[in-house]
Amino acid sequence: MWCFWSVKGGVGCSVVAASVALRLARTTPVLLVDLAGDLAALLGWDEPDQTLVDWLDAAAVPPDALARLELGIDDRLSLVTWNALEPDAAWGQHERFDAARGGLLAQLLARDERRVIVDLGRRPPPSNRADPALADRVLRLAGRSTLVTRSCFLGLRHIERWPRPDSIAMVTESGRSLSATDVQRAVEAPVVELRWDPAVARAVDAGLGQVRLPRSLGAVADQLSRSGRST
Repeated sequence: MWCFWSVKGGVGCSVVAASVALRLARTTPVLLVDLAGDLAALLGWDEPDQTLVDWLDAAAVPPDALARLELGIDDRLSLVTWNALEPDAAWGQHERFDAARGGLLAQLLARDERRVIVDLGRRPPPSNRADPALADRVLRLAGRSTLVTRSCFLGLRHIERWPRPDSIAMVTESGRSLSATDVQRAVEAPVVELRWDPAVARAVDAGLGQVRLPRSLGAVADQLSRSGRST
């Protein structure tokens, strides 16, 4: 299981996670898990009637019912989505999910025989809660994690408060003072750069699942797949 997360919203976490999943799905079965609420729209699909939130709420529903929530994006790629109206709930911003149910979901994802890519979205500062939030449980069982960030001082100034990722996907923009080397030293993880590309914005607007991946996204997905330890 490979998790993608960010410390600020709007940096491209969902775009990078979807790109890696689409790239991997060319050769192997992939389950793309949305805990941020954006991936259905990003991939050009309507929001489903049933989501992971419904599965978590219904404690009497058997574990194998999770498979009924999957959307078949293509022959090798399946998506399970989050309720787009509750994007922060997976990080415990709303007290609603039974801890045991959340732990079961994390275990089921970790045991899945497919390559599991999880979009965790924006991670809030660590809390002092006794019970870890659902997204924390998933992250703890992940074989690999990637921080998605921009070359932004404000986005990285409190990074020491979070666990160190295995790799960093950094969106670089002209005029920024922070370099990939600066970010790598601050976070102590290898950096893969994604230069800002208007073709990516056009692909997102069109629905990434309905178009060919922009070359820049495909290249970054390949580099991330090769960097760090394997899942």
